Amino acid sequence: MNKLIILCVLLTWSNFTFSQEEDKKQEEKNSTFKIEISKGKSERIPDSIELKNVKNRFFLVDWGLNRLVRDGSYELPLGPGTSPRDYPENYKLNVLGSRNFNIHIFQQRVNIFKHYVNFKHGFYLDFTRHGFAEPFHMIGQQPEVTLIPDTIAYRRNALKTTSFGVPLMLNFRTNPRRPGRSVNLSAGMYGTVLLSARTIKNAKGIGKIRERDDFNLNKFSYGIRGELGFGGLNFYVSYSLKTLFREGEGIDFHPLKIGLIMVPF
Repeated sequence: MNKLIILCVLLTWSNFTFSQEEDKKQEEKNSTFKIEISKGKSERIPDSIELKNVKNRFFLVDWGLNRLVRDGSYELPLGPGTSPRDYPENYKLNVLGSRNFNIHIFQQRVNIFKHYVNFKHGFYLDFTRHGFAEPFHMIGQQPEVTLIPDTIAYRRNALKTTSFGVPLMLNFRTNPRRPGRSVNLSAGMYGTVLLSARTIKNAKGIGKIRERDDFNLNKFSYGIRGELGFGGLNFYVSYSLKTLFREGEGIDFHPLKIGLIMVPF
């Protein structure tokens, strides 16, 4: 996993550098006059720059934190018992240990109205980590989510998922000819398909323990995603309209993810 992340970061950085050079060359090529900046003179923006109606990017990256929402609240109520339905505080997340990492393998932006309004779509891989703050053991191949309380002081106790996703979004840009000075707003839907799930535990004296199963997770999910930023600084938030676990097989948790778009588009 670490090697995959390093490879993706390198690919993203090379793509970002290439894109910057490409945009710079395109702007210089299409400018019909030189932009002269001097004291007392403002910068003129050439209207003759031709923007592409269809633009593609590859290997863009998001990184953020993952939370769980239940009944509109981040706080999980306390209660006795060992069933996740009666004992949801077992699912209290370690905030910094619960992360979301997206690799947008392909993204395309299509002009709708003078490049101020665009349609954005593509496909991506979603790597989500639910890092638990409470010690317990999740059992796979059960009719519903099953947790067994544990007394082991785990260094790491997490549920990891890998999903394939497709976003469909409307994009609004206030200054399409100057991306570095533009306010960017995107909003739309996404759908995901669960590819794999596994629990990982690590404790002193027992080493690492891994178990693969679907753990009663929803295999198909969908939700809403929004993006907001200025220039190269952009953030995203996504909220799943489907629960984390299949209906009737666990607690009605809805994943919420907030983070930084490391390479905006």
